[in-house]
Amino acid sequence: MTQLIINVGSSANDGQGDPIRTAFIKTNDNFNQLFATGGITGIANGSSNVNIPVANGNVVISSGNVANVLNITQTGAIVTGLVTVTGTVTGSNIRTAGTVSSTGNVIGGNITTAGAVSAVGAVQGGNITTTGSVTGSSIIGATVSATGNVVANNLNAVGMSLSGNVLSQLNSTANITTSAYVAASFFSGNGSGLTGIVASGNVGAATQLTNGSTVLNIPAAGGNIIGNIGGVTDLFEFSQTGLRAVGNVTGGNILTGGLISATSTITSSANITGGNVVTGGLISATANITGGNVVTGGLISSTGTVTGSSLLGTVVSASGNVTGSNVVTGGLISATGTVTGSSLLGTVVSASGNITGGNLRTGGLISATSTITGGNLITSGTASITGDIAGGNVLLGGTVSAVGNIQGSNFTTSGLIIATGNITGGNLRTAGLLSATANITGGNVVTGGLMSATGTVTVGNLATGGTASATGNVTGGNVLTGGLISATSTITGGNLATGGTASATGNITGGNVVTGGLISAGGNVTTAGIITVNSGAAATAIVNGAGNAVGNIGSSGTYFNQVFAQATTALYADLAEVYDGDADYAAGTVVSFGGSKEVTQSQIVNDVRVAGVISDKPSYLMNNGLTAEHRAVVALTGRVPTLVVGTVAKGDMMVSAGNGHAQACATPAMGTVIGKALQDFNGSSGIIEIVVGRM
Repeated sequence: MTQLIINVGSSANDGQGDPIRTAFIKTNDNFNQLFATGGITGIANGSSNVNIPVANGNVVISSGNVANVLNITQTGAIVTGLVTVTGTVTGSNIRTAGTVSSTGNVIGGNITTAGAVSAVGAVQGGNITTTGSVTGSSIIGATVSATGNVVANNLNAVGMSLSGNVLSQLNSTANITTSAYVAASFFSGNGSGLTGIVASGNVGAATQLTNGSTVLNIPAAGGNIIGNIGGVTDLFEFSQTGLRAVGNVTGGNILTGGLISATSTITSSANITGGNVVTGGLISATANITGGNVVTGGLISSTGTVTGSSLLGTVVSASGNVTGSNVVTGGLISATGTVTGSSLLGTVVSASGNITGGNLRTGGLISATSTITGGNLITSGTASITGDIAGGNVLLGGTVSAVGNIQGSNFTTSGLIIATGNITGGNLRTAGLLSATANITGGNVVTGGLMSATGTVTVGNLATGGTASATGNVTGGNVLTGGLISATSTITGGNLATGGTASATGNITGGNVVTGGLISAGGNVTTAGIITVNSGAAATAIVNGAGNAVGNIGSSGTYFNQVFAQATTALYADLAEVYDGDADYAAGTVVSFGGSKEVTQSQIVNDVRVAGVISDKPSYLMNNGLTAEHRAVVALTGRVPTLVVGTVAKGDMMVSAGNGHAQACATPAMGTVIGKALQDFNGSSGIIEIVVGRM
């Protein structure tokens, strides 16, 4: 049906147009025709068409009687022929039965074609699969699979499977990176950038090099390298751990990161260096011997240093240093330098320098001209040095003597511990003398004799059967002695117990202080426990050295709960009680019961509610635990300075005069008397003492 045209005439009201009915009929017919076209599923022009054959389905394009040239889906487009663009081809997945060609880049998730993939720029995708060739400046993909050639300057893929050749656009080697197998007819270039390539062409799988009767052999795949020289088989063998030799190993420098092993002697005119150095004979070098484990049934001898994790030999001798985790020998460990190791075991350990180790044990002498340092130092003989001794545990059957310092976790000896420097340890134990010209420091110090220091004594627990004496401080957790504790400075401890005198020019501080004699301090005596003085019944136990009325027991802010004593005296005269006042009042003010609180300033004459007078220095204060904003200390009885007005004679009865003052009264009413005057007064206003509570 064709479109119907409504005749509107040539001018208005000329009578030539369609009637209104005819015009509406044509309009309705045109709308019906337009409405009927809403369900079209395709358009066509000759043999070319665009169809949507299924509701909400794909768009299918056919051209010139060739069906399904382009199939457009929600995820992309499928092309059965050639895809050619002058720019970049980009898509989630690019798939065609023909060729993809671009003057720019080809970039997609997966690229799959039945023809070639060609780009002037890069070809990049997840998996690139084609039955043709792949050409681009760079080709990058998870996998590259092609039956044709791969032409690129850079080729990068996790895996590749190629039936053709790998070529470079620049007539030079393409950079090939892959972690999988590469198979190709040939590679163009010098091969310097190729990795992961397995060749099956001109290079053979050789297992040995031979020149006459000398053979370098790899008999097993990935195995050791074995050398035969001059017809003598198995002279040496290289393994992952190092070198093994049947005879001698001799050279200038013998270096390996693994094992050096010989059935005879290892000799070097220079250095011997290896992971493990093992021989049944001598290990000798004119320079250094260095290894993880150096093991020999004979001598380890070096004019330089001997260094290893473990050094095992009959004698370990070096003109330099001996250093190892474990140095074990049935004979001498000797060095003109230092001896250092986690464990040092030998009959004699001798060094002109330092001896340092975790554990140091010998049945004889430990001797060093410098310092001895170790975790545990154990000897049945003497430890003697001109320098320092330092160790974790020091156990000795004889004397520990040092010109310098002695330091360790635990020191135990049946003889003397003597140092011209410091003595420091966790526990210091000796059956004899403990003496230092400097400081003595330790966790627990136990001695059956004298402990003496010209410096300080600082320990966890200090126990001695004799005297603890220091020109400096004596400090310990518990200080126990059967004799004197004496310090020119301070004495500090958890518990201080002595059968004699505790004397210090400074402070004495401890948990419990117990002494059979005098406690004397130029400073403070402080204890978290009890101070016990075991003096005779007639002796004075605690003495005030400052004089009468000087010094306090407790304070107004920190006072004692109860005092148990046979008798006491008071310095001041009145008995007072604390009340809650409505203001702060000066000493001597007359107060009455009333106001907003318990007491207030007396404001009337002959007040029957009079309470007393504000005390200045009460001898005894009651209700001192009262908490109030204004604490009123009211004298209830005793003599107290009081504000007065008018003429007063001794013995006059005193009543309130108003404004916080008192006055004399010859005929007071019941309940108005504050007390009696102790002084005459002839002025208009002043302060005199009265005896409150007297009627």
